[in-house]
Amino acid sequence: MTAATPDRLDRIEAMIESLANTSANLLQATSNQDARMTRIEQAHESRLEKIETSLLGLTEIAGIMAKETRQLKRTMDYLLSHDGERS
Repeated sequence: MTAATPDRLDRIEAMIESLANTSANLLQATSNQDARMTRIEQAHESRLEKIETSLLGLTEIAGIMAKETRQLKRTMDYLLSHDGERS
């Protein structure tokens, strides 16, 4: 076993400090990435909610249009059936 010299201890200390700094930087980068991903997910959820609301509105409008179309057809059928009576 080699004796621990001050230079060797200094190099070991520098390597440990470098590893600690690298670990801290990676942890910070991961934390920043997590925060970005959370913001992106929230934005996507908000957009999905808006799309769902729009689709519900479109479904409601389609129902109203179908009802109005049926009413218009009944009116046209009535008018056409009584048109011959006036002649």
